[in-house]
Amino acid sequence: MAGKTGLVLILLAGVFARTGFAESLTADQIIEKFIAASEDSASTAKKNCFGYRRSSQVDYLDSQGKTKNKVERIYQVKPVNGKPMTKLLLINGKPAVEREDSRRSPARQTGEKSRTLHFDKELMEHYQFTLAEPAVMDGRRLHVLRFSAKSDAESDGFFERLLNAMQGTLWIDQEDFQLVKADVHLGQKISFFGGLAGAIEKLDLTLVQKRLEPGVWLPELTLINFNGRKLFSDMKFRCIESCAQFEKTSMVHNSDSRPEAKRLN
Repeated sequence: MAGKTGLVLILLAGVFARTGFAESLTADQIIEKFIAASEDSASTAKKNCFGYRRSSQVDYLDSQGKTKNKVERIYQVKPVNGKPMTKLLLINGKPAVEREDSRRSPARQTGEKSRTLHFDKELMEHYQFTLAEPAVMDGRRLHVLRFSAKSDAESDGFFERLLNAMQGTLWIDQEDFQLVKADVHLGQKISFFGGLAGAIEKLDLTLVQKRLEPGVWLPELTLINFNGRKLFSDMKFRCIESCAQFEKTSMVHNSDSRPEAKRLN
């Protein structure tokens, strides 16, 4: 009997291995692996070998939520000296002027901070995580974790209070332990100086990443919905950013020793 039981267990293990059955991990263990993958220098170096086109559309809204102004921008991202460099190409279909790019509205600042958000240990320590049912997206198995701020999380300063007010869901790839998707939203209103200087009433953020090769994921879609107030002026906007035309490059040097990106065939 014991021999038959052992044989059954071996057969079951083989079935689970072939079907991609994930090892049982706690939420904290998944986050540890996620942080390690996010901070891995080799993966970062591989990410920085990719260039792509990024398009951004910001709709500025009135008090009724209707669009009163729309701005569309097209950027080219290329690796230079091992780091991604962004160049603004078009604004509303017209060639960009450098001085226009120097004016950064609250919408653009929010988009930049969201796009470059680092899920490092310092950030993740603000939250507690619970496991939800695993999911499958584009044929890949995902860990799903819900998060909210820890009851004893530090709350010194406005930024800390903002972090502690955020909650949502993370989808993490079971093989690469990279972020596939994040849905984040503000759980409560955050005020500046008791509401006299302004407040953030709504902040919804969705991030979706694309797998380009094993261990390499880059932003594909960013959605932001913001509703706030600065002094006596309302700030409402909706931002959609998408990335496409990903191309892997390698760094070469010209005769003048200045590096440039070269497309890999």
